[in-house]
Amino acid sequence: MNPTEYSGIQNLYNQNSMIHRFSTKAMATIFEIYIAHPDKKYARQAANAAFSELDRLEEELSRFIENSEISHINALAKFDKTTVGIDVFNCLQQCHQLYQETKGAFDISTGLLIDFWKKQNGLKSTGSYEEIVGQMMRHVGIPWLHLDQATFQVTLMNEAIHIDLGGFGKGYAIDKMISLLKEWGIKNGLIQGGRSTVAVFDQEDEDQIWPLSISHPRKTDHIIKRIDLSDRSLSGSGLLKGQHIIDPRSGYP
Repeated sequence: MNPTEYSGIQNLYNQNSMIHRFSTKAMATIFEIYIAHPDKKYARQAANAAFSELDRLEEELSRFIENSEISHINALAKFDKTTVGIDVFNCLQQCHQLYQETKGAFDISTGLLIDFWKKQNGLKSTGSYEEIVGQMMRHVGIPWLHLDQATFQVTLMNEAIHIDLGGFGKGYAIDKMISLLKEWGIKNGLIQGGRSTVAVFDQEDEDQIWPLSISHPRKTDHIIKRIDLSDRSLSGSGLLKGQHIIDPRSGYP
């Protein structure tokens, strides 16, 4: 269960016939789009266009798709290079910047570590894991990827790397979907990805507020906080420290 609950949005949807909801499965979760528009048919067409953009991005960004551009990067040998599209290149550039701004606390090259810790039955920090984690840490570090802005080429400067955009790709896709919906003339909308990430957008001449309710993690009928979102985003990632969130500086959850 994620710490974000959407009862406020659901109530708004139930009470307002001008708000339409559409959903699709992507990135191993359910994406939903709420659109405020008088024409439901047109809203559906816009949502379908946004979902098509989401599918296109997943094909490029997912390390679990064999022929994705991220998978091609993960298959590189030392000093090999590959040419990627603008979306993958933008993701890598922005993630490199986040790596620098957070002094390495955010690093998308932790794919091996993520897979390893997800297989463990409990969080352990005993010496039995030290050697394994130490070996994997040799392959962590997005600076090992050299990015050429002029050619969109990515060169690997290390033995191997395992990019996982799980901490970034969903948000990037939502940003792209919002841009597309705006091109369709949609002035107000909300996109949620897997009930862990929600983003809303509005135009300057509109005042649609989207109510978000954050519930107690184990008592969902108890609302801890109500937040009215307007042109903002919010994300959560579970209730407890666990194996799905890795500290790239230590190699441990």
